[in-house]
Amino acid sequence: MKLKNIFTYAFGNWLRPFIFFAFTIVFFFINKLVASELLLVGTIILFCIALLGLLISTVYQLINKHWMNALFTGTVFICVVLPLLYVSWAAYIFSSAFKSTDGFANNLKIPSDIIISNPIEIPVETSNPDTVRSLQLSQSGFQLYNSFQPGLYEYDLWIGKIGKGTVYLKVFEVTQNTPLSESSVYKRSTIEVYNSTDTIKRFSTKSDFTIYEGDWGKPYAARFEVWFQPDRFWSKERKLFEKNYKIEGWQR
Repeated sequence: MKLKNIFTYAFGNWLRPFIFFAFTIVFFFINKLVASELLLVGTIILFCIALLGLLISTVYQLINKHWMNALFTGTVFICVVLPLLYVSWAAYIFSSAFKSTDGFANNLKIPSDIIISNPIEIPVETSNPDTVRSLQLSQSGFQLYNSFQPGLYEYDLWIGKIGKGTVYLKVFEVTQNTPLSESSVYKRSTIEVYNSTDTIKRFSTKSDFTIYEGDWGKPYAARFEVWFQPDRFWSKERKLFEKNYKIEGWQR
């Protein structure tokens, strides 16, 4: 009977659970000023109890047909819980996006018996990438660049006389010859080319392309092949260059 009286006292008046909830908000701001870990833990516990109190109060008011009181406490409960659930879900998705790994590069070794180059860095703060990509080759070739995140790349191509067509990349992991991100690399690395003279001319990608296999901080060796597809429909594609680079996959 005594327990029933306590329950009735706590929830019979819809205002009491609401005042208790309001006090937990005050404790939260006090904790922001004091910056105490112990007080923060206590505030979180009180906040959870206060939310539970609002829910119980809503049910109690509904059972006793106090509709307006139930509507008020229920609305407060929902307006607090829904944003909390959304923020928790968003934080989970955000953290998963940066922690997700595919394990592709876990057991890969970078060979020591072949020539492997490093992509050139393009600083994020550089407003004019051409100041970084000012390399001018006297012979045909290509250069890979790191874009603004590991796993994102751009490249330049230098070539003399060549007919109208497109060049694009094919990328393979060196030790197992595994094709890397075939579809996306093909689409994003395509460059239209044409040079009717013998003078070496530079062609550049207009945006970055992504190597999805692997994770940040786990470099491995990849072979980059530059292929040319002439516009003439009867002409077959042919490989122009290849070069090995140490790369990382984009962290999904």
